[in-house]
Amino acid sequence: AHTPPADQAKLIGDLATPVLDGLAQLYFTTESSTPFQKVVTARGPLDVSHDARELATSHDPAVRQEAFAKRTADYNSRRDVYAALLVQIVNERQKLARLAGYPDAPSEAYAARMQLERKDVSQCLADVAANAETNKGYQEIERTHLRATTGLPVVHSWDLRVPPTGFDAPRFDLPRAREVTETAFSV
Repeated sequence: AHTPPADQAKLIGDLATPVLDGLAQLYFTTESSTPFQKVVTARGPLDVSHDARELATSHDPAVRQEAFAKRTADYNSRRDVYAALLVQIVNERQKLARLAGYPDAPSEAYAARMQLERKDVSQCLADVAANAETNKGYQEIERTHLRATTGLPVVHSWDLRVPPTGFDAPRFDLPRAREVTETAFSV
């Protein structure tokens, strides 16, 4: 329904690729140059961005909370840059969507990625909102389970990925990881 003529589609592609790639590259450059703090753990200091997964699953609640707070503060230290980049990306996507015959970028994204019209997505979101109590109930069940399996008296947002008490994820060095992978694929 929104297929522009071939010459217009080529022009849109020729415009979109360098602009969006450039903005994405600038975003990732900004992220990689953001000075992220470290959290001292039993394994030594860990970077709150690079080691985010390990910090989020630490058994030490103080480590999880500190990592969450520091990572948030580190992103906030450059929030103006991130905001400007994201606004520019949105603006460029809006312009490109209109060139392609869509009313806006979300409509184009829904059609291209999910073969849905915006009205269908809006209805789905309205249905989710109408059932917010069900979602809250699920979240409470999840928190109750985490309290039961971890012994935490209160579950905070930084606790949502903590493993059950007594569970330690296996850590493999490269030779052991290769051996486990080869064994798994040979079965």
